[in-house]
Amino acid sequence: MRKFAAYIIFICNKPVLSARIPVLCDISHSEDENDYGKLQMVPCTPKLRPSGAPSVSPSRAPVKSPSLSPTHSPTATCHDRNYFKTSVGRNHITCDWIKSVARSAVKVQFCDVSVAYDGRYQKLKDWCPESCEYDCAPTVAPTKSKSPTMHPTPKAQTSAPSDSPSSLCRVTPTERSNSISDQIKSIDVLNPSDLLDNSSPQSLALQWIIEDDLRHLCPGDRKLNQRYIAALLYYSMGGAAWTKSTHFLTEVDECEWYGLSCTDNGDIHYIDYDDNKLTGTIPSEIGHLTMLTGISLDGKTNELEGTIPESIGRLVHLRVIDIDENNLIGSIPDSIYGLKNLKVLDLNDNNLSGSLSESIGNMTTLVFVQLQGNDFTGSVPLDLGKLENLETLMIENNNFNGAIVQEVCDNNLSVLTADCGGDEPKVDCDCCIYCYPLPWMYPSELPSTTGTPSEAASFPCQMTPTERSVSILNKTKTSIVTNFNDLDIASSPQSRALGWIIEEDPQY
Repeated sequence: MRKFAAYIIFICNKPVLSARIPVLCDISHSEDENDYGKLQMVPCTPKLRPSGAPSVSPSRAPVKSPSLSPTHSPTATCHDRNYFKTSVGRNHITCDWIKSVARSAVKVQFCDVSVAYDGRYQKLKDWCPESCEYDCAPTVAPTKSKSPTMHPTPKAQTSAPSDSPSSLCRVTPTERSNSISDQIKSIDVLNPSDLLDNSSPQSLALQWIIEDDLRHLCPGDRKLNQRYIAALLYYSMGGAAWTKSTHFLTEVDECEWYGLSCTDNGDIHYIDYDDNKLTGTIPSEIGHLTMLTGISLDGKTNELEGTIPESIGRLVHLRVIDIDENNLIGSIPDSIYGLKNLKVLDLNDNNLSGSLSESIGNMTTLVFVQLQGNDFTGSVPLDLGKLENLETLMIENNNFNGAIVQEVCDNNLSVLTADCGGDEPKVDCDCCIYCYPLPWMYPSELPSTTGTPSEAASFPCQMTPTERSVSILNKTKTSIVTNFNDLDIASSPQSRALGWIIEEDPQY
């Protein structure tokens, strides 16, 4: 760099003899956001010596190069904002970082960059005057040089533009805002009308991306849409009341926000908000996260409403849909039956309705299906028999009718339950492990396969009463009784004995 600077001074101090000789007379800082610190030579326009004017030889006296540092030191009122932190290009900028920049030319150029922070848009030297050696409140007006210059004096600007381009995305703030809005509107699963309501989750997420996000993403950034959707999950599902929301809506990469997991390429591939006090609805924009393999939004503290977005069917890599124990309504979208990699379909204990499509037979990767505790109707699909990998199927406490076909029984499921019990069973099933309602229980006391650790620890057998009941029933059916259908008759000796063991035996 020293040789380079000397070369510039040497060339610029040579006598100008002809307009053909290029003369370099200035140094400009590169505006490439990835090349901070590189200097470039800028040629100036040489002026011809007037005819008759004496020749000027270069002076032998030492040439004093112009100072690249500000002429005024900061006053006592100009202090760095130590809390200031932003990003320009790929650099994470603080006042201490600016102070560490040793080359004055780079520092002066860098300190003139304008950035958005804390709701304001101003130059870095206004945020970090001490580090930039900038007098933000000069007491002495700068004096103008009276010596002639090689360049024409630029016309004074009467007023500074309020929306001038800066190095932040190299566009004006208005242009950046409009371009980001247009990019978000282009998301094909988004309803543009949602952005017309300033109070909608979509509008709030977009406003945060443009105005409040300290990462200051530019239009066209590959992670812009993903970051918008991550923020939308927060606004659409009641993030302000979540049990955990670590790093949400901060400058931290969205892959580090609570409940989000990403691939090595930085694409969100799993969403996990079990038991996190979710409310509101699942946004359809979730279908734009094309690398998703799992959506887990279940849990007794979650109360999501609305329908299952049709756009989920676009997620071809999806293996897990786990949204049980919420307040979802509507039917299972037809698009979901086209998910060829889905292994878990867990939607029990919602308010879902409609029928179960025969297309479920095409989902041959399914291993675990829980649909109990809804309001499904229609016949039990015959094509369930095609699911050779299925291990668990629970469809009780619905309004299904028909029969569990023999092909399902032949697959030797480890758990198979249906409304095949009582005096008037809704479903015929010769191989179900449990037929509901169970004879010794009231309808409101249906078994559950879940229980909190605190509940289980407070009872004998280290499990909840419901878990104990189901476990004993399973053991009795598989190892003790000769004909386990006897347990489906409430008045049978087998059923009465089992009821006594479970509910009345003082040994419990």
